[in-house]
Order: sequence, then structure tokens, then C-alpha cells
Amino acid sequence: MKTIIFEGLPLIGKSTLIEYIKSLKIKNVHCVEEIILKTKELDQESFMKNDVAKVKKYKNGLVFIDKAFISTLSYNEMLDYLIGNNELLKVKEWFQKVAIPFYQKDDVITIYLRKAKKEIRIKNEKSPHGSVKNQIMMEKIEIKNIKKYCKNYKIITYYKKDMEKVVNEIINKYM
Repeated sequence: MKTIIFEGLPLIGKSTLIEYIKSLKIKNVHCVEEIILKTKELDQESFMKNDVAKVKKYKNGLVFIDKAFISTLSYNEMLDYLIGNNELLKVKEWFQKVAIPFYQKDDVITIYLRKAKKEIRIKNEKSPHGSVKNQIMMEKIEIKNIKKYCKNYKIITYYKKDMEKVVNEIINKYM
């Protein structure tokens, strides 16, 4: 089994890539959406459980995942910088125990998708994604964490118009 995790800022196209790969219906290729555990809670405990469930969902084949542990850690670090975060220590302990061993496996590849223009879904200076300035900092935190914790990673500039090309390159490389 190989696991490929797409990371990147909101609106970069992670979910679009996952949906496109799913539509190809390739045997032994599996896709895991961003949220698989349905809950009303938006606390970090729920996000951590969701991340664990995503990486455990399939046991064989080529598995594509829409965001995972790096996003949860990075979001909490950025939140701590912006407004303080009383859950950061718990998230860091969880990350040390669960995520680092996962990212050190030979068959786990993290692909960070980036593009020059940042897009804002909500305007809120206190949100990690709520301003262009915050998104630039958030991207720096995510890339720093990827380089620090992931054994195998690739950072690519991605535009949705290149989706087929990117997917074909990834599938051909890792199948």
C-alpha cells in the first residue's frame, strides 16, 4: 500500500483532485475525503480522530487522502500565534505519538499543493485562513512541518487547469 496525502491552503484544489481521481475508477486506487467522521463538534479532538480514521480506512492499493496530520498540527500552531490555543499542547503530543511514525514510513508521500495567488473564503484576521497575510504564514508553517516530519514529500505549484497532468504523473509514478 502507498498513501499519498494532499496538503495545501483552502481552495487550492485538494478536494477537486480527490474527486477527479475517484471518477477515474482505477482498480486498487482509493480516495479519502477531508471529513469522514460526521460530528457536530468542531474541536481539535474530533479533527484528530478524523485524521486517524482517514489513514486507517484502507489497507491496500494506492490511497489518496485530502489533508491529514500536518494540517491539524499547522492549523493549531497558527491559531496559537494568532489568538492563543489551549489545545496546542494536546495536539503536539498526539502528533508526536501518532503522526511522526506514520510520516516516516517509506510508503507515505505528502504532496503540498501551492499557487502564487491566495484566495480568501472568509475574512477574519483571527483565522489562520482569514487573510492573505495569514495564508502566507500558514503556508510557511505547513511547509516547515512537512520538511521537518515527512520522510517523503513533494511541493508543487498547482493550477486546476493542470489537474489531469498532475494526476497522471502521480499515478504513473506511484502505481
